[in-house]
Amino acid sequence: MPTNLEGGLRRSPHATPLKRELGRWQIFMITISTIIGIGFITRGGEILAFGGPATVLLSFAFVGLVAVAVMEGISEMVVTWPISNPMVEFVRRFVDRDFAVVVCVAYWYTWAITFAALISTAGGIVKYWNDSRVAETLVYVLCPLLVFFINFNTVRASGLQPPNHRSMLISFQLFGYIELFGGVLKLLILFMIFVIMLCLKSGVSWADPPCHNYITDGFKDTPEVGSSRGILVLIGINLAVYPFLGVESVTMTAFEAKDTRELKPPAKNISFIVLFVYMVSIISMLLNVQSDDRYLMVYYKQWNQTGDNTFCSSTTSAAAASSPTPALNFLLRPRAENAVNNATRLMPVIATDNFHVAHLGGAVNACLLYSAFSAANSALFVASRTLYGLGSSIQRDEPSRVLRFLATFGRVDGNGVPARAIIGSMFFAWVPFVSLGDADTSTGTDNMQDILQSVGTTSCILVWASQALAFLRYHWWLRRHHTELKGQYRKFDRWVAESGGGGRGLSWLEFAQPWLAWFALVASLVILFVFASAGLWSENERAREELVVKTLDQYLGPGLLLVMFVGLKIVKRRWWVRLGDWDELRETLNDLNELVMPSSAPTEEVRHNGSLGQHSGSDGGEMFELRANGEATRT
Repeated sequence: MPTNLEGGLRRSPHATPLKRELGRWQIFMITISTIIGIGFITRGGEILAFGGPATVLLSFAFVGLVAVAVMEGISEMVVTWPISNPMVEFVRRFVDRDFAVVVCVAYWYTWAITFAALISTAGGIVKYWNDSRVAETLVYVLCPLLVFFINFNTVRASGLQPPNHRSMLISFQLFGYIELFGGVLKLLILFMIFVIMLCLKSGVSWADPPCHNYITDGFKDTPEVGSSRGILVLIGINLAVYPFLGVESVTMTAFEAKDTRELKPPAKNISFIVLFVYMVSIISMLLNVQSDDRYLMVYYKQWNQTGDNTFCSSTTSAAAASSPTPALNFLLRPRAENAVNNATRLMPVIATDNFHVAHLGGAVNACLLYSAFSAANSALFVASRTLYGLGSSIQRDEPSRVLRFLATFGRVDGNGVPARAIIGSMFFAWVPFVSLGDADTSTGTDNMQDILQSVGTTSCILVWASQALAFLRYHWWLRRHHTELKGQYRKFDRWVAESGGGGRGLSWLEFAQPWLAWFALVASLVILFVFASAGLWSENERAREELVVKTLDQYLGPGLLLVMFVGLKIVKRRWWVRLGDWDELRETLNDLNELVMPSSAPTEEVRHNGSLGQHSGSDGGEMFELRANGEATRT
């Protein structure tokens, strides 16, 4: 029985499967490239400007814990079932079929918007060297084109032969190896920045010595943003969500992993690694950048950042600091020889320039530009795989023209690449061009980044909440029938493992479930419905100037998704998934098992028979082989 958009029992037999060739390091680096871009630097600087270093650290630590809690549940389920679009499928099986459609659209929407946000950020980074509209326009044109060709990764240009099995394999693996290299390079860049920040703080001979320990400044009051420090912290927490978007993107590679042995390490460890990298990197930057620095991004243009760092080391800097002549203020913050002075900077660049290190600021800025490009590449990958999953879940003979159109996104080309889904996921690539219409090129780009990042944040928080809810219902259903979990279903019995003093090794904090999932669900909903609105609470006139824009940024996406959900409920007239008796649970578990396609099965065979068998790797369960006639047998 084929599935449809609202959730049937199986994938459409017409869906074209992706190739399963990703190893653990490719999966890990694709995920790293997706998560770790420059979002934590841009958001960290923005929070620092209005809340001080203490607000930055508190915000990132809290959101990091929420991300860990969300990933603990996701890791357990995705390692058990490495299927296509797992987050959507889990909601479909354990929560609600209509809600699953909403989650799929929300996740695609999140990453399609994030792709545009990263392009906009890249345009802002280039302004360090050239703040002309021409330079910014070139970034908005060339960056999407380069990312598209990397994601498309066809090998036809290198030969005249028609696509065959080997060319499909090479084509598919190309993206994985590009991301493997890119992820390693990105981690090296972060390590380099970390070392530079420590060197600047320690007072090396090639830089001006520091004269203040900025990280000890604690909290900061900015009434133009929030009337109290508590409100500023809530706004900071909401902003800190954006850098953690993608911690769940390991699920998008699950269906393309060689087996669960390759998938388990990235799924289990990614949230902890990202939290550690963020906290260490941010602390090193906060050592060298003060919250009043005038080159930090200003939250919705709500105040004028006019502060200047003070240097104690040189006669020139001291003279400039005491001089009433405004022109001499530029001596306080020497720039790279070709830098402009009216655009915002990223924290590492601010630090290197303020310490008067010739050319280093430009080099760091170039590395961060690469990070933005790499993150945009990965964002398009996740968005296209989500759209592919949506399209492949629809029958191509649906009576609705809209559904038949959506089904086309489930096709792949001769090289195994979901080309239509990639093109469809670039839908918002035009949005950064809107910032070119702003009279002030600097604030126009900053505002566009704020808007796009906020839109993507609220939608992804909704996805996080859906995953926590799916795990809670899955856990409760298993617990209700745990005495029936015997034989081939014994691997689902977590209570036997816990009573024996061990675990199943699917996540690090299995013992804390379901309390971790409850924390993830409640925290996600509080961030979405409470913290996201904190920027609207202040009675300060400047803080309320952008009230309408903020409201649309935070709630337009969730509002449209709510309308979609209500519309589906009215049309379909069905309730939530019933967590019924053992037979219903067993059928659900079997259906999910059947969606796990063995990596050894030839693509052509799967296309013809549509039979899906489990490849369980080392995680228990049964191994399935696919016979030539399409019949699956246990071994």
